[in-house]
Amino acid sequence: MKVAIVTGGTRGIGKSITTELYHEGYQVIAVYSSNDAAALELQEQLPGLEISKCDISDSRAVQKLVTKIFRMYGRIDCLVNNAGIIKDGYFLMMSEEKWMDVVNINLMGLVNMTKAVLKIMKAKRIQGKVINISSTSGVAGQVGQANYSATKGAIVSITKTLAKEFAPDQININCVSPGFIETDMTNELRNKEEIKAKMDEYALARKTKQPLEYPSAGSTFKRPEGYFAGKLIQDAGLKGYQVGDAQVSEKHSGFVINRGNATASDVMQLISDVKDKVKEQFGVTMEPEVKRVGRF
Repeated sequence: MKVAIVTGGTRGIGKSITTELYHEGYQVIAVYSSNDAAALELQEQLPGLEISKCDISDSRAVQKLVTKIFRMYGRIDCLVNNAGIIKDGYFLMMSEEKWMDVVNINLMGLVNMTKAVLKIMKAKRIQGKVINISSTSGVAGQVGQANYSATKGAIVSITKTLAKEFAPDQININCVSPGFIETDMTNELRNKEEIKAKMDEYALARKTKQPLEYPSAGSTFKRPEGYFAGKLIQDAGLKGYQVGDAQVSEKHSGFVINRGNATASDVMQLISDVKDKVKEQFGVTMEPEVKRVGRF
């Protein structure tokens, strides 16, 4: 049985992740910080679920916890760094305490957990997975959340770095940046309705204009100066162009999608073909947005 650790795993997004992994057959250890009642309630709902109370900002406590889990189960296959807090305020009025509280949990908590787990995965040659939960606030920013946005932006950067660093060990490290999701934490936001309305607007736009029904790596090419990548590809007659099951989306030509069983080689060949044809027709060099990690 595979073993997964989920921080902040008993409430909100973390609770849903814990529940999904549990039903997928994982032995899940849900790590939490304070709400004993919520943790015990979830454990009652999911027989066999392990819950563990830990201050993830304390590196020694984290190392002790991860070592205990490994000794108990003999492996750790997946870590989901979900734990996070908010302590909002306008930048000029935000105290150092609010800054450090958010940094210590959102960022250093992730660092502590990831370091402890990766040491085991690398030493024991476990081809595991680490999933870091960031936020759209880490990409776009949010008024009154300088501390929170800074930590979530840092999570995106550290994910990219560690993905490259541990690719030779066949350890996958990825990041997910959810939009507004109603949880106990977001219920504390003063401008919740305004944020939710804006996120609903963005979600509708994405659903109607992007091929969300198929797996993809998002926008495949960077925007060339003075042009739109998707329009160049479309004008080159490449909308719907396929190599194997890799296809230039018919909904948005800037996306390369997997229609079923596309291989990495299919995707890379398609990208190469698009670059060549656009260069030939328009004299524009297309630079991929996606990065290759590992061997092909």
